[in-house]
Amino acid sequence: MKGLHFTLPPNAGIEPERFQHGYVTGLDRSPMSLHVEMVNGIASVYRATSESGSLHLPWEIDRFGEIVVQSTSLMEREEPYRLSLELARGQLNKMRNQHVDWAGHGLKVSDAVQDSMQRSSQSFRNAFQAKSEEEREAAATDALSGAIWAAEGMTEGYARRATRTRVRDRGPIKATLACMFDDGLFDVDPGPFRSAFNHVQIPLRWAECEPEHGQFDWSTLDRQIGWCEEHGLEITLGPLIDFHESRLPGWLSNYEQNVELMATLMLDLVETCMARYKGRIACWETTARTNIAGTLRLNEDQMLWITRRLSEVGKSIDPDAALTATICQPWGEYFVRQDQRFSPGYFADSLYRLKLPLSTLTFEIAMGYAPDGSFCRSLLDVSQLMDSLHEVCGRLRVRLVFPSQAIKDGPVTTSAGRWRGEFSEAIQAEWAEKVTLVGLAKPFVDGITWGMYHDAHAMDWPHGGLIDREGQPKPALERLTTIRGSLLR
Repeated sequence: MKGLHFTLPPNAGIEPERFQHGYVTGLDRSPMSLHVEMVNGIASVYRATSESGSLHLPWEIDRFGEIVVQSTSLMEREEPYRLSLELARGQLNKMRNQHVDWAGHGLKVSDAVQDSMQRSSQSFRNAFQAKSEEEREAAATDALSGAIWAAEGMTEGYARRATRTRVRDRGPIKATLACMFDDGLFDVDPGPFRSAFNHVQIPLRWAECEPEHGQFDWSTLDRQIGWCEEHGLEITLGPLIDFHESRLPGWLSNYEQNVELMATLMLDLVETCMARYKGRIACWETTARTNIAGTLRLNEDQMLWITRRLSEVGKSIDPDAALTATICQPWGEYFVRQDQRFSPGYFADSLYRLKLPLSTLTFEIAMGYAPDGSFCRSLLDVSQLMDSLHEVCGRLRVRLVFPSQAIKDGPVTTSAGRWRGEFSEAIQAEWAEKVTLVGLAKPFVDGITWGMYHDAHAMDWPHGGLIDREGQPKPALERLTTIRGSLLR
């Protein structure tokens, strides 16, 4: 029976569960869920289509961590591919293609990166010349690890060069560097926040603003906006409607059989909020998570329609302010877990084709978090994601968050891979700095927002803040402060 069949590395202990986070992409880059059968060291991958595709799979990388890696495009056949060789081939191909592109724009990689590129290529050749299975797997493993590390170094070099060039040629970068507001800011010195960020985002929590239908309480939001204005910070307000079930008021489920009525209730909140704060808000984030269907039994088309209605009404109320909407899990983890039709890219393209009055689209990268975040990926993957989304929808904002320690139990865990080691404050700082620089290297990225500030108020992303529970700053805050001071207005 045709499909994609892979010979597994001997004694690797690969379980079927590894493939639960895997998927295959075709020419349109949309992820396709898998049905996997494992028999006698062969993993057989079946999909709803027989087209060629690239396998994306979490993989343990020597001295790096567990990240998603991908093969080149493979055609279905009865003869099995060697999994480790195909993953190494895919990463080498990705690294080389990006190197050619960036080299054409003047990027010169360091000697260390060049050496890593050459050694990984040689290891890949050695894998084909190996006389034993053990030698072949060892060489393929070295090739894959070397390609990942070379791509990391190359992407870091690109980000440093591009940001320096932007500042040299045009002065400080005009992008916003923001952080999500939480009530922990009322209890700490505001100085470090103001030094790190030139913008702030305040999430509206509908369940708190309207605990009972028709009974609005704006006291919390009044206080938060007042604090931001007192400290001279421009404000993004929203998401006004976040479609995560925990962010919606409980009473709304009473109306889930009536889509038009639910939309009217959402419009009422948006209209009331925007009329109250119009003129004080630089940007409104109208919706978040509408690319993930299922909440309130809404399907993809209904989510798209609601996003359109809220955006159009928002622009009519405050035509001078910018508008954005957020797409979560931009690599499409939800797409392979649930019965969905719209991938993140397809949803973004649909919004663009509807000509909504959105200044940008925001993409949330909550790296390492499960179930609502993204599986860990390389810096090159992050850079290429931004480039591909830019091709679809033009200008972007990016919201980032990364845990500073592991979380094994609870509704939110850090079971979605590891990047450059175990989760720690030091690794969080590395990731925050490097991914922020990658974003600022892109002229089409209008702003970057860190997902939360104070761990004591970590409702959404535990240990993802820049201040720990005792009120002490983490190293990531210092890294972002340095970036703001050296690159931004």
